[in-house]
Order: sequence, then structure tokens, then C-alpha cells
Amino acid sequence: MSSSGSCSCSCSSSSSNWSCYVARHIRFMLQSICAQTYGLPDKPLELGRVTPGTYCTRQFDECYRNKCRLQSPNYPGMYPRNVTCYWTIRQKEVPTSKHAMIAVSQENQHKALVKRSIASFNKTSRSIRAWSDCTGERDHLIFYDGSSTNDPVLAKYCGGDWLPRVVSRGPEMLVAFHSSPFSAPLQQGIPNRGFELDVDILFTDSDSFDFAQGTKNLCEFHINASNPVLNLCFICKFYFI
Repeated sequence: MSSSGSCSCSCSSSSSNWSCYVARHIRFMLQSICAQTYGLPDKPLELGRVTPGTYCTRQFDECYRNKCRLQSPNYPGMYPRNVTCYWTIRQKEVPTSKHAMIAVSQENQHKALVKRSIASFNKTSRSIRAWSDCTGERDHLIFYDGSSTNDPVLAKYCGGDWLPRVVSRGPEMLVAFHSSPFSAPLQQGIPNRGFELDVDILFTDSDSFDFAQGTKNLCEFHINASNPVLNLCFICKFYFI
């Protein structure tokens, strides 16, 4: 049994179910559901340590050693309404002369289902809903560049066909998830399930330009018009995810 709160699954030859031993109780579930939620017996998933007194807040450490996954509550079933989860990811051990960064992503559409996001079929390109598309009534995820909600926001995501890689500047990232108190009707043809996000640890040289160094973290863009007669006043906003 893992001390992180994730269960170990064992398969019985006389049954199609796996028995999952969690803390002081036993859960019986289908083999396919157990594998999706907790991984295979020889390759278990690291689901983090549950913070005492919370419903779904978890702590993740040293994900370069384990296959860490951020899962919505009740995954692969649908998560409940009006819940807020905080997932803190930290990489404490860093090799000499290296710099650690946290990366969260999901390439598979069926693992990136956020309710109130409508999947489109028969299309040639993938799409996502982010930033201004995430109104107050949409279920959404917010990625912070650090371990606190006071840190800069890396991305705000509320569904789509995939989640592009979101990378922190340093060895800590906070992911906040909130589901709206208002329920949306189930969409025909879309399975009733939540989401699972992959966590990766990226190491780069400490003197590399692969990450933003310093405290200001400002990027300046100089735009020159080729036509001197043209006199425009505009503001450009850039989002990096």
C-alpha cells in the first residue's frame, strides 16, 4: 500500500475485478477502471498525497521518479459540482548545475474532458478553450508559476481537444481546478468522464536560456511600421502556454 494515498491493485484469477486496498477499506472495481485510475500493478501511477481535511487537494513531490498524474475527482467518472482542488507539484532534488521546471500536458482528447466544453467532430485541426473563453460559469483549470495563487498565471484552460504543454519557470507549480455549481446537460456522443493530466520534470542547464531568469520576467516587443504615413495606436497582448 502506498503512503501517498494511491491504492495498489491486485488481480484475482477467479474474477474479472481487481481489489484495491486503500488505507482502511477495500474497493472493488472493474479491471479496466482500476488500471485507468491507479495504473498497472507493476507500473502504478502517483496520484499525490491528499492534504488532511480537504476533499481533493494533493501534494506531488519528485515526479521525475514516478508517473505523476493529476486526476479530476472520481476519475474516470464525472467529477461533482462546485468543488475546488489544488494540486501542488514540487521538484526538490535537482542535479548539480541543472535547473528544474514542471510541465503539465495532455495529448489525448478523451483524457482532457472538462464539462461544458463541447467537442467538435469532422474537423481538420485541434482546438482548445482558454483565457477569455473561460467565463465564470465554466469549469476551468488555472496554472500558476509557483506554489501560490499569488504567483503569475501561466494559463487558464476550460476544455478542448487537448492541453498543450504548460511549463513553469522553476521547480514548483500550482494547478487549481474549479467546477461550477451550475450543472450542464450531458452532451450526446461524449463520455461522462473527467480529465487526467500528465506531469513531467524538465531539467536544463542552470545557465541556459530555456527558462526566464530574474524577478521582473518582462518581455518587450518593438513593432515598426513600414509605411511612415501610417499612424496607429494599439496594444498587443501575448499569451504563452
